Amino acid sequence: VDSVIDIIKTSAQPKTIAGNAGFIGNITIDNKNYNLVDIFHYFNKASKNYQKSLTKENPQLNKKILLIENSPFFRKFIPPELESSGYTVTTLTNSKDALKELDKDINYAVIITDMNIPEMNGKEFAHSCKQNDKLKNIPIIALSSSRDKELNFNNPQITDIDYIILKTNYPALIKALNQLTNS
Repeated sequence: VDSVIDIIKTSAQPKTIAGNAGFIGNITIDNKNYNLVDIFHYFNKASKNYQKSLTKENPQLNKKILLIENSPFFRKFIPPELESSGYTVTTLTNSKDALKELDKDINYAVIITDMNIPEMNGKEFAHSCKQNDKLKNIPIIALSSSRDKELNFNNPQITDIDYIILKTNYPALIKALNQLTNS
């Protein structure tokens, strides 16, 4: 919308129609009928079709990622960023559940962990993975919400982590994933 011309107060009689994906129903305003379309349905559908075309053209983009993030906010926003780049994401909220998942399925291209997760922190989790013969070759990216000293690679406590990236720096995260998965 470039500009709002006028806002009027009037009565409306919405009529919803169930079962038609992408179509909410119709509404009558001042004796004129308007269709109500669920644009998010079509955005989601277009995004999924785009992702499918990417992975068909470039099978190497179809990589499994394990994301361990306890913040609901970042669990909502990080996976779509990764999925739009062709990655398949499994999201868990703590290191204990992540270790259980990795015990069942080790076919992850990369593990992404928050530095501050419950049960054990990101450094401890990474160290635990690197001590396990089945997991030691899976690259680990740690996400931090701060720019403090923990981001310093010279810190001897982070030798088990391949990259430490600021949580909100999605381009750097995608770049690191692409480097680690050779995409």
